[in-house]
Amino acid sequence: MANIVTFTLNPSYSGTDADDFTIVGVHENGSPANTTIATGITKTNLATGVTYTIAETITGGTICANNEACAVTCVNWYINPILPTETPTSTITPTTQLPQYCYEENGVIVGPFETMQECTAAAGGNRVCTQCLGEPEP
Repeated sequence: MANIVTFTLNPSYSGTDADDFTIVGVHENGSPANTTIATGITKTNLATGVTYTIAETITGGTICANNEACAVTCVNWYINPILPTETPTSTITPTTQLPQYCYEENGVIVGPFETMQECTAAAGGNRVCTQCLGEPEP
């Protein structure tokens, strides 16, 4: 049996520069190998919600933003199962946690950090923290 999942971009993150997203699913116990659920998802589509049917063995994965402004920034998502009620349902809704700030070190994006201060402290003062796939600058 398959699960139906809908991915949406929280409206408070609509100011992100990212506009090319890839969703990858990870199977329970790591087998079979990771499954690409979708590529080339636009910010507009993600803002209104994109729905996919996935294998029930997929329990989470990553959403990656691919663009020049944020390089490649990935965040984890996981499935919150809907517990059966008197009328069971098979719909499962993923939950994402989106980063706010990151920095680059030797070609690798480091983060996410909840605040610019946390990012700056972790970067050690000699790297520049930038807004990643997260909430808009105030």
